[in-house]
Amino acid sequence: MKLDFSKTNKIFNIFLILLFIVILIDLDPALTYVISIIKTPLLLIYLVSTALILYEFLHKFHGHLNEKNRLKSAHKDIQDALNQLSHDEKYFLSLFTEKQVLELSFDPKNPTIQILLSQKLIIDLNKFEGAKKHYRIHPNVYRYLRTHPKVLY
Repeated sequence: MKLDFSKTNKIFNIFLILLFIVILIDLDPALTYVISIIKTPLLLIYLVSTALILYEFLHKFHGHLNEKNRLKSAHKDIQDALNQLSHDEKYFLSLFTEKQVLELSFDPKNPTIQILLSQKLIIDLNKFEGAKKHYRIHPNVYRYLRTHPKVLY
């Protein structure tokens, strides 16, 4: 079992809670006497340990909220970009979702492909297959289209 500071702090906090419970029920008079002498420093250590656990929890929660807001913003940007596309452009994006692939080959001279490239909805891989060039759909766009397929129709 790998112990980092966070996990060690949580284990120590649980130990202190159990120690306080033993004192409250007066299970061992000798232990109760020793703890009563160092009660204040022990209580301060417990409070610091609890504060560190609470800080870690709030930090993770804040990071989770930031990530969620970033994804909402990215989805809104993708939705706005998709709503402004023509039927031809939506057709080319639908090819990725219908075939369930991230990469497809298209004619690089096609103006629809150039528009999708300029809007960064697809990425040029600089791989050629005859006269066609390989393109990859942006992963966030692909995920959005998989969860909201009706956007293209």
